[in-house]
Amino acid sequence: MGVKTHAALWASLIMLILYLIGHYTLPNGPDNARIVINSLVIGVNLAVCLTWAKRAYASLRTGISTGTDNIFVGVWLGSVVSLAYFVYLVIVIGYDLREWSRHVPIGGIFTVGFFLSASSLLLTPLNTKEDIEPVSMRWWILAVGISMFIAGSIMTLAFLGVVALGSV
Repeated sequence: MGVKTHAALWASLIMLILYLIGHYTLPNGPDNARIVINSLVIGVNLAVCLTWAKRAYASLRTGISTGTDNIFVGVWLGSVVSLAYFVYLVIVIGYDLREWSRHVPIGGIFTVGFFLSASSLLLTPLNTKEDIEPVSMRWWILAVGISMFIAGSIMTLAFLGVVALGSV
């Protein structure tokens, strides 16, 4: 265990520190720091899109018949949606289109894309011929239940007027 084995962790920690320094020290710091960090994310997602595209396309052609196919499609789709989302964020922040972005359905389209990507990854162990540990299935069911509870609570509170959704 050294710097080599944890290079991604160290790089992430250094990026976080540099982002926070830029956020608090640059003129117009929060926006400039976010544009820089979003641009770095764009580069990484572009690399993932290009390196996983061939296998994801092959998996889609065969009908996503194995768990491995689910992984290829899930990772590739997640990187494509992330790439598009971060390009969108750079444009919105760079041209100060925050108010405009609240009135177009683009944000919801990204959410659906992230949902499809995560669903593909969630289905991975269900799409194999291997036995699934019951503990894993219980955790997945618990995660979905907690998510449904949180969403239902927020919507109920919004319906009762306790919280206002969509207002900033």
